[in-house]
Amino acid sequence: FIGLPLPVRPPEPSVECAFVVQLLSSLPSTFTSGQLALANLWLLSFDDAILDLAELGVTAGIAYETSMNTAGLRISFRGVSQTLPSYVRRFCRRLLQHHVKLLDGSAKIS
Repeated sequence: FIGLPLPVRPPEPSVECAFVVQLLSSLPSTFTSGQLALANLWLLSFDDAILDLAELGVTAGIAYETSMNTAGLRISFRGVSQTLPSYVRRFCRRLLQHHVKLLDGSAKIS
């Protein structure tokens, strides 16, 4: 993964895994530079909004990366297989909550 390299490990079984969520959209392929800037601001505001969750992930050995590609929003996770599923669920819940708060005006991009 770009930005989330898995360390070179011996061939023995490992408890680490990776998980990728791709939110499909037809919009990114037609973004203007202004729309792309707004999308990047949205991603930055989301990173700020989930700082507490990101810090919890670090202590549990979990990392994530968000990026926009031509298919939409891509979220990549890497971590311990026992804790990654519950972390991804919490992350996705926070993603939806953040978007709803921006839409209803209870949160602002600063």
